Amino acid sequence: MAHRRTTKLTSHLLVTLVLVCLLAGCTGTTPAPTPAPTPTPTPTPIGRIELQRSGGIMGLHDTLQVDLDDGNATLTRDKERIDRRLDELTLTRLRETIATADLPSLSPEYMPTSACCDFIEYRIAYNAYSIRTTDASLPDQLRPVITALEMIIAEIGRQT
Repeated sequence: MAHRRTTKLTSHLLVTLVLVCLLAGCTGTTPAPTPAPTPTPTPTPIGRIELQRSGGIMGLHDTLQVDLDDGNATLTRDKERIDRRLDELTLTRLRETIATADLPSLSPEYMPTSACCDFIEYRIAYNAYSIRTTDASLPDQLRPVITALEMIIAEIGRQT
């Protein structure tokens, strides 16, 4: 008789457990959604970037230095020095372009295998990184940075 009571008690507990589980699933509540991971912001470039460009048919010899913190820019062309402050939009775009290019991941040199033509040679120095290339061997990853810096050179040149 004690065995029968234990079996009956066990059956009741099992039925109760099943009912609790079923009722818990019928409450209409859904589990809280897992929040989406927060994207890691791209670091804002700080420090200084310098572009030296020389050569080509026109015999260029320009150096542009831009302080990425305050936007002060200096263009040295031959013996002429021009100091300007970049507007906030130009400075922001330059910072974003540099961040996207990930300059530290690039090799220090991209030079053509033959020196047959009047290439424009570029040297970019960004904080501790330096990259040397030409217009004929310019890596795609670096092209937007060169373009942005050349646009700044053109703008400063027009302002004189």
